[in-house]
Amino acid sequence: MRKIAIIGLGEPNRKDAPWDDAEWELWGLPWDDEGYFKFQAAFDLHDYYLHTKPEAGLRKDYTERLCEFPGRLFMQKNYPEVPNSRAYPLQGVISAIGADYFNSGPSYAMGMAIAALPAEIGLWGLYMAKGTEWAVQRPNMEYLIGIARGKGITVTIPDDSPLCKFDGEGIPLGSMYPEYKERYGYL
Repeated sequence: MRKIAIIGLGEPNRKDAPWDDAEWELWGLPWDDEGYFKFQAAFDLHDYYLHTKPEAGLRKDYTERLCEFPGRLFMQKNYPEVPNSRAYPLQGVISAIGADYFNSGPSYAMGMAIAALPAEIGLWGLYMAKGTEWAVQRPNMEYLIGIARGKGITVTIPDDSPLCKFDGEGIPLGSMYPEYKERYGYL
């Protein structure tokens, strides 16, 4: 029974990821210092040439770091500067899930995980809460979670994750902007 853990950099539940559980494949981001040598797959779908610009804010040895990655390293294509890079199988993933909607490394990982049809996908460290820099990624990830569940894949989301949870904002009713403490409509 295949299990894929997609691990981001966010707290509070990143520490709870199955770091040392051999039942899980660990997938993450190549700039993750803690998980770097534990990941079986890493995803950096930025244009490689953006990495060479100082404004990117990446470590000076980022290319060397990518070249040392021991797992499968998915990028936009196989770059000569990063011989171990692999082209992300975009068309195959789009065909498998029926959508072309990805806006972050974790969402590309999620798409590829769905295409692999594992029994379970777990999501840790993906704190896409309202008011954070990652909030714009939340609708995309929730959409992909729905696709995975629709395909019969169990998706494990930590209780303290904002993913697939109501956040208290109601729909305006005339000039009123109700805030719902429990559930929209108090059902």
